[in-house]
Amino acid sequence: MTSILFTLWTSILSAQPLVTPHTTTTLGSTLHYLEAAPPPRAVTVFLLHGGRFTSDTWLEIGTISTLAEEGHHVVAVDLPGYGQSDTSSVPRNDYLHQALAERWPNRRVIIVSPSMSGGFSLPFVATHPERVVGFVPVAPGGVAEYRSRLANVDVPALVVWGEHDDVIPVS
Repeated sequence: MTSILFTLWTSILSAQPLVTPHTTTTLGSTLHYLEAAPPPRAVTVFLLHGGRFTSDTWLEIGTISTLAEEGHHVVAVDLPGYGQSDTSSVPRNDYLHQALAERWPNRRVIIVSPSMSGGFSLPFVATHPERVVGFVPVAPGGVAEYRSRLANVDVPALVVWGEHDDVIPVS
């Protein structure tokens, strides 16, 4: 009976992707992120967050597990001053580039960027489109500021916006 339960438990655990929390020093401050270990040559999905949630939210709602089960390398970051990450002296418009270059050099990514994280992702996509395989902005903040710089960027994107969004309206 014990070996049957052990076998069942082992198969249940092996079916779940392993999500590992990390805390490291990047750009002179603490950066916290969750990572689902990638299979070789997996595409990295970089999950940013809005002002009202953190990397843990992606874990709680199952996004990290779902993407990892589909074969992606998943990194959910606590942006500076949120969750378990310290504030940073690096400006928002350069933070993502510097953090990716330092922590994940030469990695091409899909960026999922809701709400206020647009202040981090939009300048990165506008300046470094060669590093972006896909972009999923979800009502991103900062669109007006980066609209002209993004006009000639050729990156596959799925833009998500609620027609009744009163925080960051479509207009």
